[in-house]
Amino acid sequence: MAAINNLTSTEKPSKKTAESRKMVKAELAGRHSHVAQNDVRVNIYIRAGKYIARGRIDGVAFGKTIGSNVDQAEVGLRELLGNLDRDSFIRPSEQSRRAVRRRRVPRMTFRELIDEFLARTRRSRGDKTFKDYRSRLMPLLEFCERDDVERRYRFAADIDLDFLFSYREFLSERRATRNGKSNGRLRHLAPNYVRLLIETVGTMLSWAARSDVALLPADFVSPCTTEVAGVRTNKDPLRLTPFPFLKRMDLIAQTDAWELCQLGFSMVLPLRPDEANGLLVSDVDFEHRRLKFGTRLGGRDFNKGKQQFTIPLPKELLMLAKHCIGNRQAGPLLQDRKHFGRNESPATYPMNNDELNAMLEDLVVERKLRLTCPADWKKAFRQFLRTLGGVSPNMLSKAFRKTADRSGIAPEVKFYATRASVTTEIEHSDISHLVQRYVTGHTTSDIMNEYVSLDPEREMQKYWSHIAKLLETIRDRAAQLGLTKQNIEQ
Repeated sequence: MAAINNLTSTEKPSKKTAESRKMVKAELAGRHSHVAQNDVRVNIYIRAGKYIARGRIDGVAFGKTIGSNVDQAEVGLRELLGNLDRDSFIRPSEQSRRAVRRRRVPRMTFRELIDEFLARTRRSRGDKTFKDYRSRLMPLLEFCERDDVERRYRFAADIDLDFLFSYREFLSERRATRNGKSNGRLRHLAPNYVRLLIETVGTMLSWAARSDVALLPADFVSPCTTEVAGVRTNKDPLRLTPFPFLKRMDLIAQTDAWELCQLGFSMVLPLRPDEANGLLVSDVDFEHRRLKFGTRLGGRDFNKGKQQFTIPLPKELLMLAKHCIGNRQAGPLLQDRKHFGRNESPATYPMNNDELNAMLEDLVVERKLRLTCPADWKKAFRQFLRTLGGVSPNMLSKAFRKTADRSGIAPEVKFYATRASVTTEIEHSDISHLVQRYVTGHTTSDIMNEYVSLDPEREMQKYWSHIAKLLETIRDRAAQLGLTKQNIEQ
C-alpha cells in the first residue's frame, strides 16, 4: 500500500492536464496589452478557457479572472481599468480576512462619495438623519455635475477652497420654494441654511478621511472651515420671552379637557415635543411626585442625548396625569381625542412595559421592518405608540395652534417656543444653574457635576412659587371642565 501511495505522489500529470492549465496570450478589443491612466500595464491571457488579466502594481504582480467568454471578459477588463484609473483596485490576495485590511484609497467621484456617505448614515443613524443629509447634499451633486465644475474637479479628493467658494456663490444665487413645494414662491436660500449645507459637506469629507473609512487620502485636509461656511449667529440675550406665562394663562383658559391634559405639561415643564409624545404611563411616579425621562425598553426609546433625569411635579400636573392615565396600566401617557378619557382598558391593551415591548417585537416580525440602528427602533416604537392612541409632535403642534388662535396669540409663536419660555422663567426664579441644566435634559461636561449633589425638589419649589398664577389657572380650568371631580371619583 505504501508503494502504491508513493507511486501516486510521484506520478507526473498527464500531458492533456498540463496543456489545459497552460497560459497563452490572448487579445481583447484587438490588443494584448492595455494601459491604465496610472501607467499600470494589463496583459490578457487565456487559461482553461478563462480570460485572465495580469500586471504589476508597485512592483508586485497581480492576476484577476475577468470572464469565461469574450463579452464577459471585455466588461471585466473595462471595470478593472476603471478601478486602476481611480487607484481603487485591490488584489484578490489582499481580500483575505485580517484585523486591519490593506487597501488602496480609491479616487471617488462626488456622486460615489455621497452615495457611500448616505448609505452608511442610513445604517448607523437611521432614516430621519439619512433624509436630512440627503436633502442637504443634493445641491452639492447638482453643482458638481455642471460641465465646468466636473472638468476641473473630477474626483472628491480634488476639492479645495476655490471649489467651496464657488459652491457658496452657487448656493447664494440658488432659489427654492419652502419645503420643496412645486407651486410655492421661489426665494433665495437663507444665510443660515447656506452655512448648514456647507457644514454638511464638511461632515461628509471628515467622515471619508477617517482611517477606518479611507475613502479619501490620509493626508487630505478638509477645506470646509468657518472662513467658507461662516459661523452661526448667536441669539440676542436681551430678547423678550416669546411666550410668557401670562399668555399661557390665556391659552389654558381656552382649552377643552383634551387640550388641557395634552398641552398642560408643556405649559409648565421645559419639554421638547419629542419628549412629550414619548412619555409612558410608567414614567409618572405618583408616590414621589415626579416625571421620569430617559432610555426605555432596553434602549429602544430614548430622548435627545440619551439623558436620564427626573422632574418634580406640582399637584396640578399630577392631577392631569391621573386623568390622562385613567384605568390603564401601561402605554402612552398622552393620547389622541379618540382614545382620551376612556375608563375601560381594552383586552388587547398592554398591562405593563414587558407586554408593551413584546407587542412591539411581534409587530416588527409581522411587518418585516428593517431596523438597522437604535434610531430605527425608536421610530418604530413611536409609531407603535400611536396605534395605541398616542400623540405625535405634529398633533400637539396643531392642538397648540388651534388653541392659540382662540386665545389671540400671534401666529409667529410656535409650540416649541414653550420650552424656551419655560426655561427662561426657571432662570428668573433663581434656580441653580446645574439644576437648570439637569431638568432641561441637556448634556454637560461641567466638572461641578462630579462634586455637587443636586436637589431638584427643593429648587423647583422656587419655580412653582414663581408661576403660582399659572398653576392656579390650570387648577381652575380643570375644575370648570369637571376633571377634578372625575379624579376624586377614580
